[in-house]
Amino acid sequence: MKIGVLGGTFDPIHYGHLIIGEQARDELGLDEIIFIPTGNPAHKEESNVSDAEIRYEMLELAIKGNKDFRKSSIEIDRQGKSYTIDTIKQLKRQYNRDEIYFLIGEDSLFQLETWHKFMELKEECNFVVCRRYIRNENKIRNKIKYMKDKYNMDIYLLDTPIIEISSTKIRDLFSQGKSIKYLLPEEVESYISENNIYGVDKD
Repeated sequence: MKIGVLGGTFDPIHYGHLIIGEQARDELGLDEIIFIPTGNPAHKEESNVSDAEIRYEMLELAIKGNKDFRKSSIEIDRQGKSYTIDTIKQLKRQYNRDEIYFLIGEDSLFQLETWHKFMELKEECNFVVCRRYIRNENKIRNKIKYMKDKYNMDIYLLDTPIIEISSTKIRDLFSQGKSIKYLLPEEVESYISENNIYGVDKD
């Protein structure tokens, strides 16, 4: 099997994440996409991330209608810092000989060489760059070529539509009492509203 892995804080998960997952599955011929919410991210320190259980429940609501989407709590369950190399190795043990395609944003492409145990990580999985925002495509392609020349890495650039949706914007809109409709699945919107996840009184 060919398995796509999409990690993130998912606070909350939104249509941008889901479209990327479906586009990668279709374009790369992947058998399934595994969404993995971060526990204690090593590269994205945030002081106000919602509880892991809340983010996991929102994820479950968002993907339940897609038979090719899966969820995993392996980073939430892990104690201490959570590094990509640990996640990929755990997935490979779980899925045995299946091929792993790790989906990253364009910003992460330019940080890859600083990642924990990068030289080991590049041997464990395939990297797929997903463009979410308007960027200089030549710069991205040049970086991919640089990684190929220096490390013999084959990095795939996914032809994703540009989607200007962010979890931060959704949280801000909700806290201001503004509509978040059509930015994320209706079930997730209802969950956020019913539980006041991003209310103005939230610390």
